[in-house]
Amino acid sequence: MVKLHGMRWWSRILDGDPSINTRMCEPGESRADDLDPSLRSEVDKMLWKQKQKEKGITEPVDEKKKKILEEFQQKHPEMDFSKATMAPGS
Repeated sequence: MVKLHGMRWWSRILDGDPSINTRMCEPGESRADDLDPSLRSEVDKMLWKQKQKEKGITEPVDEKKKKILEEFQQKHPEMDFSKATMAPGS
């Protein structure tokens, strides 16, 4: 049996069955080996990025965005950037 919506909890096993209170369910521990290869690759990538961020190492994309923002600020000194922030993942 294949779930239509992947990792989302089912509200019931069969149509007509009583609804399951999913707030009372505790998912078991999952292992990376249990994931399909494409999902595992994505999880590994996210974990690596998180570790890099914790070490203070930024990605080249983030550095490029920061440089573009700095150049824009220099070209527009009349604008107030004192409250500007870089949103994560933007």
